[in-house]
Amino acid sequence: MGIERTDWGREASLLRPAKLTLALFADAPALDLARPWLPEHLLPLYGGRGLESLIASQRLRYNHAYARQLIDELSGRNGS
Repeated sequence: MGIERTDWGREASLLRPAKLTLALFADAPALDLARPWLPEHLLPLYGGRGLESLIASQRLRYNHAYARQLIDELSGRNGS
Protein backbone atom coordinates (compact mmCIF):
# COMPACT_ATOMS: atom_id res chain seq x y z
CA MET A 1 0.00 0.00 0.00
CA GLY A 2 2.94 2.35 -0.58
CA ILE A 3 2.87 5.35 -2.84
CA GLU A 4 4.48 4.71 -6.19
CA ARG A 5 6.30 7.29 -8.27
CA THR A 6 3.49 7.25 -10.84
CA ASP A 7 1.07 8.39 -8.15
CA TRP A 8 3.22 11.46 -7.45
CA GLY A 9 3.36 12.24 -11.16
CA ARG A 10 -0.42 12.19 -11.34
CA GLU A 11 -0.73 14.45 -8.31
CA ALA A 12 1.83 16.89 -9.70
CA SER A 13 -0.04 17.05 -13.01
CA LEU A 14 -3.22 18.01 -11.14
CA LEU A 15 -1.45 21.07 -9.74
CA ARG A 16 -1.19 22.70 -13.15
CA PRO A 17 -3.47 25.76 -13.05
CA ALA A 18 -5.80 24.69 -15.87
CA LYS A 19 -6.37 21.23 -14.42
CA LEU A 20 -6.67 22.55 -10.88
CA THR A 21 -9.28 25.08 -11.97
CA LEU A 22 -11.28 22.43 -13.78
CA ALA A 23 -11.09 20.14 -10.76
CA LEU A 24 -12.32 22.89 -8.43
CA PHE A 25 -15.32 23.69 -10.59
CA ALA A 26 -16.21 20.20 -11.83
CA ASP A 27 -19.30 20.06 -9.61
CA ALA A 28 -20.28 23.71 -10.01
CA PRO A 29 -23.74 24.49 -11.39
CA ALA A 30 -24.04 25.68 -14.99
CA LEU A 31 -23.73 29.41 -15.59
CA ASP A 32 -27.03 31.26 -15.55
CA LEU A 33 -27.32 33.08 -18.88
CA ALA A 34 -30.08 35.29 -17.51
CA ARG A 35 -27.80 36.87 -14.88
CA PRO A 36 -24.62 38.95 -15.08
CA TRP A 37 -21.40 37.03 -14.49
CA LEU A 38 -19.43 40.02 -13.18
CA PRO A 39 -20.42 42.92 -10.94
CA GLU A 40 -21.18 45.85 -13.20
CA HIS A 41 -18.69 48.13 -11.45
CA LEU A 42 -15.85 45.90 -12.73
CA LEU A 43 -16.74 46.49 -16.39
CA PRO A 44 -14.51 48.89 -18.34
CA LEU A 45 -17.50 50.93 -19.54
CA TYR A 46 -18.92 51.35 -16.03
CA GLY A 47 -19.77 54.93 -15.15
CA GLY A 48 -19.70 56.16 -18.72
CA ARG A 49 -22.33 56.98 -21.27
CA GLY A 50 -21.50 53.89 -23.32
CA LEU A 51 -22.82 51.45 -20.74
CA GLU A 52 -25.76 53.68 -19.85
CA SER A 53 -26.83 53.80 -23.50
CA LEU A 54 -27.17 50.01 -23.76
CA ILE A 55 -30.53 48.33 -23.23
CA ALA A 56 -30.73 45.55 -20.60
CA SER A 57 -30.13 42.68 -23.05
CA GLN A 58 -27.10 44.47 -24.53
CA ARG A 59 -25.66 45.14 -21.07
CA LEU A 60 -26.03 41.47 -20.19
CA ARG A 61 -24.36 40.37 -23.42
CA TYR A 62 -21.52 42.86 -22.83
CA ASN A 63 -21.13 41.56 -19.28
CA HIS A 64 -20.87 37.95 -20.52
CA ALA A 65 -18.45 38.88 -23.32
CA TYR A 66 -16.15 40.71 -20.91
CA ALA A 67 -16.28 37.82 -18.42
CA ARG A 68 -15.32 35.37 -21.19
CA GLN A 69 -12.42 37.64 -22.18
CA LEU A 70 -11.15 37.69 -18.59
CA ILE A 71 -11.37 33.91 -18.36
CA ASP A 72 -9.41 33.53 -21.59
CA GLU A 73 -6.73 35.96 -20.43
CA LEU A 74 -6.37 34.39 -17.00
CA SER A 75 -6.27 30.85 -18.35
CA GLY A 76 -3.65 31.68 -20.99
CA ARG A 77 -5.96 31.07 -23.94
CA ASN A 78 -5.56 34.57 -25.35
CA GLY A 79 -3.08 33.47 -27.98
CA SER A 80 -0.02 35.21 -26.57
